[in-house]
Amino acid sequence: MKTSEGIAEPLLVYDNHRFGYIDCEGDDITGLRFPMAKPFSEGLAAVLLPTRGEYAWGYIDVLGNVVIAPLYSSARDFRDGIAVVQLGKNVRAIDSRGNCLNLEVQNMLDFSEGFAPVKLGDFWGYASKEGTIVISPRFEQAWGFSDGFAHVRQGQKWGYIDTSGEHVISPEFDAALGFSEGLAPVDLGGKWGFIRTDGTTAIQFRYDNVSGSSFREGLAAVAVNDRWGYVNQSGSDAISFRFDYCGPFSEGLAAVCSVGLSGYIDHDGKYIIEPSFSFASEFCQGVALVSRGSKWSYIGADGKTIWQART
Repeated sequence: MKTSEGIAEPLLVYDNHRFGYIDCEGDDITGLRFPMAKPFSEGLAAVLLPTRGEYAWGYIDVLGNVVIAPLYSSARDFRDGIAVVQLGKNVRAIDSRGNCLNLEVQNMLDFSEGFAPVKLGDFWGYASKEGTIVISPRFEQAWGFSDGFAHVRQGQKWGYIDTSGEHVISPEFDAALGFSEGLAPVDLGGKWGFIRTDGTTAIQFRYDNVSGSSFREGLAAVAVNDRWGYVNQSGSDAISFRFDYCGPFSEGLAAVCSVGLSGYIDHDGKYIIEPSFSFASEFCQGVALVSRGSKWSYIGADGKTIWQART
């Protein structure tokens, strides 16, 4: 990811029981000085900092400067310009300057497309970035908006609402995930398929499992009989079902696991980086976090290591 100024965001590293940040060439930015820290998002990262003899969460910028004071017992990533934090016993939302939204709720998920799912009493609704409840709490469960739709549960069934709060796809599914590239995975009777934004079936219900990321770069990871592969948006098999697990495509590559080891394939299903990792994340900013056993490292798209933990 890059900041609004086009600067590549620092990478989170962990070594010798401490966290720090490096740039995409592997050069140090902050040193290993944080007992706990989270990845950068939207130009800010949550880090655990000393304050008055204790530790609390605050935020630093891409240069390592503290820009939001350590006040919080927990802190999430910034999403859509807002971060959800815990201040004492209260869930709060703050902007990038640390200003609190005038919003008091029992629970809150991350903002997306201008709205956040919020819980009041026994039910979930949605709040705007102005701190106003804009969709009244009436759902047993609710998730963030993507492609203009949010999946919500009423009773035991899932459907989709638009930003006015009206159901545009009636609650008839046993499970549902968010829209991506115009399609959403839904479960009906124990089998997964994909629907369009008008609720019609785009890909038939024949899969035992799907990746939570749905479609990325025109392909979605799906499973049949515990074997994973990829389908395209027409529902045709694009990469054969031969993996133990498949991740989403990002920057032209996807992490796949076979016989306990992960590597990276391209859109044709060809290995670009051979499987040798016990863990492999998706690529972002041209690098991916991987591990061999307990040793973590970052690699480039050519598979070469740009940073590796010493311990």
